[in-house]
Amino acid sequence: FAEDHEFVGLLKTDESGAIYPAAIIPAYIRENHPTVGKLMQQAVADGAIERFDGYAGGDERIENQLGAMWYVLLENGVTYGNHYFIPGYWSERHIRKLRNIDDVLTSKTGNCMELPMIIMAMCHQAGLKVVSYHVDNAPQDHMYMGILNSKGEVAYILNPAYMVRMDWNDKPREERIQIAKQQLIALLKVSKSDHEEKLLDIIIGTPHYEMVDFEKVRDFIPS
Repeated sequence: FAEDHEFVGLLKTDESGAIYPAAIIPAYIRENHPTVGKLMQQAVADGAIERFDGYAGGDERIENQLGAMWYVLLENGVTYGNHYFIPGYWSERHIRKLRNIDDVLTSKTGNCMELPMIIMAMCHQAGLKVVSYHVDNAPQDHMYMGILNSKGEVAYILNPAYMVRMDWNDKPREERIQIAKQQLIALLKVSKSDHEEKLLDIIIGTPHYEMVDFEKVRDFIPS
């Protein structure tokens, strides 16, 4: 397994030979987890979207599908939290504890790796292709995601670290859906701007800057 040259070519190591954690992140993206399906069913039942159909409805429907995913996480009270570090370091970096989707929903907080992995899992189940970005944010690395269009180009950048809990229980559901989608559109713009500042380091392979193609790695690393 590990000797497969194609697989090894996808791994990136530091000067000591240690594998960057980014390379094995897809193992923790559980697109077939029952809770992922339940979240997407809730989004449809609540009227956030008629259906998740990937690229079948055209690239113009990608944003709406992302908005529905964003809504259902906010509706479940989920927000970003930079926590769950394990004592110790990897290559002078803090080591994060990655929890499963049910633990994230129960605690209603997820870190910069857990939240993208949940959204990536929903995207994969919806038929949308994704990549993850891992960048330097010493003393820990930071992760966010990209969503591809039907041509295989990264069309959207989403950094779930901007997710904040909404105090909207007094608002009708239709309004909550619109608020979530408007927030998502604004965050896509901010995320893209942040990403452009890091793009050169990602392209030239600066240490602790990397893109992982989920589809390619999934061929070698199962969920």
